[in-house]
Amino acid sequence: MNRIYIIVIMIMSFSCKAQNIVPIYNTPLSAPQTPYYKDIDSDFNPLEGEWKWENGNTSLTIQMQKMTMIPQGNGYSDILIGDYQYIENGTELVNYLPLVPNTSNLQTHNLWGGNITTLNKGFPPCTECAPNTRFVIIYVKDANKPGLHGKMVMAHFTENNVEKIRMRIWNTYNENVSVDYTGPFDITIPEGVYTLVKQ
Repeated sequence: MNRIYIIVIMIMSFSCKAQNIVPIYNTPLSAPQTPYYKDIDSDFNPLEGEWKWENGNTSLTIQMQKMTMIPQGNGYSDILIGDYQYIENGTELVNYLPLVPNTSNLQTHNLWGGNITTLNKGFPPCTECAPNTRFVIIYVKDANKPGLHGKMVMAHFTENNVEKIRMRIWNTYNENVSVDYTGPFDITIPEGVYTLVKQ
């Protein structure tokens, strides 16, 4: 009897969560008390996997993975997590890629988040992108430089049957700034626009 009661409670609990679905893209002004911010149109899915930008012997490799129904605040959200490697002039400056398989502690990842928008403030130029392309925004940490945060705004497109991401990176926040702060001021990946190719 107890087993049946537990199953009923679990079904009711999941049902309540499912009824509180709020789209990440075009989020309404008011949300339920326990919202589930869901990637309803699967905008995150094309960004999953490994991507690489190269310029001579300088390269940026990122790996991203979609996670669903992750507890956040008083509700849940679908998010992208991931990590990156940056090599400059043949020297590896950071490599967090070994962290990617870890899904038990999402806070260890250096790429995290997932807003979806068509508002064009800060977008990378993307003439190859379709009209009304949705851009995904995620945040960048740099474990070698604690307290520094950046932002990636990216769009997926296909060119000559090759999947690509057009991405802009910039520094957004330094929680260490004080009168006697001497740096560093920037995350390791330089600000700018990158075109990454699916690996």
